Formats: sequence, structure tokens, C-alpha cells
Amino acid sequence: MNNSTIKEISKLIPLFLVVLAIAISARLVSNNAINKASQDNAEQIALQWSTAIVEHIPQIENILTGKNTVATATMTELSHRQPKEIKAYRIYDNSKTLRLDQADTGFKFKEPLSLGKKTLQSMDKIDQGQSLLYYKILPNEEMSDRFGSRMIAPITKDAQKIGYIEILTVETVAFEKFRKHFSMVTLEFVVLMLAAFLLPAILYLLRSVQLDRASKKLRHSADHDELTGVLNRSSFSKLMEAEIKLASARGYSIGVHFIDLDRFKEINDTRGHGVGDEVLQKSAERINKTLGPREHLARLGGDEFAIIQPYFIGSSNKVSELANEIVDIMSMPFEIEGCEVLIGASLGYSHFPRDGKKVSDLLHKSDVALYRAKQDGRNRALEFDLSMDKEQISRREIGKRMRNALAQDEFYLNFQPYFDLETRQLRGFEALLRLNDISGNPIGPDVFIPIAEELGLIGDIGAWVLEKSCEIAKEWPQNLMISVNISPAQFQSHDMPALVEQVLSDSKLNPKRLELEVTEGLLIADTQSVLSELLAIKQLGVSIALDDFGTGYSSLRYLWQFPFDKLKVDKSFIDDVCVKDSKSRDILSTIVALGKVLNLEITAEGVETQEQAEVLKSFSCDLVQGYHFGRPMSTIDVAAIIVKSFASTTKENNKILLKLKESA
Repeated sequence: MNNSTIKEISKLIPLFLVVLAIAISARLVSNNAINKASQDNAEQIALQWSTAIVEHIPQIENILTGKNTVATATMTELSHRQPKEIKAYRIYDNSKTLRLDQADTGFKFKEPLSLGKKTLQSMDKIDQGQSLLYYKILPNEEMSDRFGSRMIAPITKDAQKIGYIEILTVETVAFEKFRKHFSMVTLEFVVLMLAAFLLPAILYLLRSVQLDRASKKLRHSADHDELTGVLNRSSFSKLMEAEIKLASARGYSIGVHFIDLDRFKEINDTRGHGVGDEVLQKSAERINKTLGPREHLARLGGDEFAIIQPYFIGSSNKVSELANEIVDIMSMPFEIEGCEVLIGASLGYSHFPRDGKKVSDLLHKSDVALYRAKQDGRNRALEFDLSMDKEQISRREIGKRMRNALAQDEFYLNFQPYFDLETRQLRGFEALLRLNDISGNPIGPDVFIPIAEELGLIGDIGAWVLEKSCEIAKEWPQNLMISVNISPAQFQSHDMPALVEQVLSDSKLNPKRLELEVTEGLLIADTQSVLSELLAIKQLGVSIALDDFGTGYSSLRYLWQFPFDKLKVDKSFIDDVCVKDSKSRDILSTIVALGKVLNLEITAEGVETQEQAEVLKSFSCDLVQGYHFGRPMSTIDVAAIIVKSFASTTKENNKILLKLKESA
């Protein structure tokens, strides 16, 4: 119990005392009420019996004079009908002489027949005008019952006192009855008091405790990540600012680590968010175990963590040692739901004051180093250096350039032809996205496309490529295909079936002439949903090709689940296809054979020599694409190669060729 709770309880002590005082008072009042009710009951019985005697014994005066035995006999008979509470009674005349002593069988007054002092005093008081005298009898005084009373009352007839009657009653039954009744009333009163005072007090106390706990939880939630329990971004920044001030005053340094889990998205998508959450929790626990008392871990969001590591000047090696230790422990698998889950981590770190004196600067430098670590193959830790910052600036410039290119329609397309290997006939073109910097120098697609995906621009860029490709291909001969690459990120940012349908409608391109190329990586995340979208696209009449087959996961399950139209073999298998007994040659021949079994067209990419083409022909490969057959070219060069390939064809194609010549 903490101090605040004790303080709240102490406030309630006066209220507890008030309730206790009320309960004691209620009990005392209840006892007095019970005694009064018992007395009233006994007095009523006595008066009723005195009246009954006068009414039923007309010769009562004779009894009082001791002369009428008939009246005495009647009195004795009447006594058998006396109330059960009356155990005995005596009748006296006006001179206070005892005339009748009547009692239950075996019951007698304990005191002698001579008048007692209390009896004489009571008779005197009655002579002075009182109607009845009541005396409480305790057990064993005159009878063994728990409660009893002794009463002296006048006997009156025709409004004249003619004698006295002394009655002994037993009040045990009546007393118990009244006691139960008043006890219940008292209990109800106390309960009401509790409800009115104590219960609200208890509720107030409970509420205070709850508010105190809620306040602490709220403060903890405000400073800590709810899932992992480590610091959140806000508290990390505050702590970092405080640490920087202290380090500046005392002359020590700080290492700032930025950590990213390498395969978290893949695990989160394939195994579900529950497993993903457990991975984050276990990662935080594992990293925390490596930290010292002055080192602090925070979760900045998603699968990103950061560490503050103060160290003395001259011991910067401790920062690299901790960074590498974290990478090593994160490379070990987690045991989750009975399965091993391998994540891994990449880490970048910077130093205060060498790399910056502000929290934002240090986090930025560590993030830049982290990005380089991921680019270099992940599962490693890198220290920030200035060359990385230049690269980061370049990335930002490319991002800015892409936004401007989208707004000003400055992206453009090249097209690489592919041919039927057997007939050497032109079959179509693959659309290739191109971008120049502000000086007109080309930026490689391997550079700007990953940045576009990272910045969330790939959806809009991909939609532009699809629209432009279909618009241009619409002018080609009807038997030429247009192949367009689709990024996995496009499926996250767009409703792809709806987009494809809209583009086909706007461009008036025959759906059978459009081929979309997807990679195996697309099918890893949410396989069923992606396959459903691909099937919807295929139902439009569009062909689907599996690009870069053999370089990714190469799961045959995907080939069975979805009826692809084409497999495109990556150029990495073509490089040494001419080397006899090479693994690439064997793999390539197997892929071609697999395609034949599944009734898929096989396209070999990156064919650069006639010798490679001959080997592929011996494997019965269907289509070829590469520098040996044609480099990526502009729309003008596309028109020229189409004119050359279709010099003597149908009249319809001749019209198209004439139009292409004019445009060229």
C-alpha cells in the first residue's frame, strides 16, 4: 500500500468514527425501546386482567371482605382463563390486607404473605393517584425466567377503588419478540447508515485507489511502448535531450543506436500480427538483456528500436561492441508457437558530440548508417560516416526529382523487344521506365525504383507506366504484345484489377495484347489475396508472367495455385549456359522442361550472344530477350524495328506501319 492510498484512507477515519458512534447509539436506543415495549405490554396485560376480574366477578367486594366463598370459587375458575404471561397474582382490600393469593400450579410468590416494602409503597402511590406501578424482575429474584415484572394496580368498580391487585408476569416471550423486531430495525438502520455514509466512503476510497493506479498507468503509458514495455519515441527524445545536457556538462559521450528488424514484415505478413507482436516483445526482451544500468532501449515505431548509450571519452569501442553484440543475438532464432522464427537485425549508430549535438541530428545519422547496413546485405552494424550522409542527400534529391517528374510528366519509357526463338519473329516489347536528373543525366531504375517504393510513390508511378504503355502499344500491329512490370507495392496502394480494367478501357487496347510481369516476392505476402487479384486481372483477358523465376523463393506451389501464362528466366542463369555441365545449364533445362509440362511459354532474359541463343534453342526455349536481339530503345526506334519486321504483311499492318513511319 503506497503513501497516497494511506493518505486517502486517513481522510475517512472521522467518517468511520461517526458511523461507529451512530451504530452504538442505535443499539442503546434499541435496548431502551425493547424495555419500554416490554413494560407497555406487561402493563396492558395487567390492566386488562384487573378489568376482567371486576367484569366477571360481580361479587368482587365479598372477596375483598373475605365473606363470599362462591365469588372466591368463581375467581378460581376464572384464573384458569388468565393470560399465559400471568404466573401469579394477589388481591388486597383497601386496608392492604391480602384476600386472595392465586398462582399457577406449583408457582408462588417467593416473598412472604406479609406485604413487602415495595408493595406498600406502590399502594400508597396508587392512593395518591397513580394508575399502575411496574417493577422489573431479574432472573432468580422471584422466578427463574429470563425476564419478568411485578405490577401493583388498583381494582376499581363504578369509578371507586375497592382494592389492589399485585400481578407477577413473565415477559421472556414478549421480550424476545421485541428484541428480534428492534434488532432487525436497528440492523436496517445501521445498514442504511452504512449505505448512506460508509458505502460511499468505501466507493470513494476504491475510486481513489483506481484513479491512483490509472494515473500511474497513464503516466507509464505516456512514457512507454504499450506492446513491449520499453520507452516510446517521445520519452526517448526527452531522455536523450536530458542526457545530452548532462554529457555536455560532465564531458562524456553518447552512442545512439538505430535498430531495424530485417525480416519482420515478411513474418508479420505470412505468420500473422499475433506472431509479429510476440517477435517485437521477445526482441525487446533480448536486446534489453545486453544493456547496462545507464543504457536505455526505446521502440520508435513498427519494428524500429533505438538505444541511448553513455560512455566515457576514449572508450568509443564500447559502442561498436554493443552494436555487434545486438546483431549477433538477434541472428539467433526465436521459439514462437512451437516453431523457430528467424528475424535478424540491422543497426546503425552515431556519436554525440562527434556526429551531432541535437537529438534529431543523431537519430538521422544513425538512420543513415542503418540504411547503408540494410543496403549492404542486412544483419550487420555500421557506424555513421560523412559519405553516408552524402548518399542520403542524394536519395532525398532523387525522391524530390521523382515527385516533380510525376507532376510534370517527365518520366519516359524505353522498350526492349523479345522474339520467337524458332522463327526470330518479333513478338512484343517490355516497357522499361526511365528518369533523368535535372541535368539530363539518366538515373538508373535500380536506384530510383527502390526509393520510389520506400517513399510510397511506386503506386502512382506504376499506374503512369501502365497507362502510357497501353496508349503507345495501341498503335502497334495487333499481334504485338506489351509487357509491363508490376511492383508488389502497387498491390498495396491500388485496386489493381480495377486499375487494369480502367486503363484498357481508356486506351482501347485489346486485353489479349497486355502482359503483366510479377515477381515471386509478390506472392509471399498474403498469397491468397494476391492470387485472387491476379485471377481477376486474368479474367479480363490479360496474360500474367512470373518474372525472374529461379532467383527468389521458386516455390512450385505458386505454379500449381495460379495458372501463369509465362515464366521469365533471370539472366543470371544465362551467363554460363554455354559451359557444359554447369549448374546453371542444368537448372535452365529443367525450368524449360517444367514450363512445357505446365503448358507455359518460357522467355530467357539477358541473351547476349548467338551461342547462348543456340543452346536455348536446343532446350526448346520459346522466347528470347537481350542485347543480342535488341537493346532498350525509344519509341522512335520501336517504330523503326516494327517497320523492318513487318515490311510485307497485311494491308491493315501496312496502314499501321505507314502511321509509325510518319510518327518516326
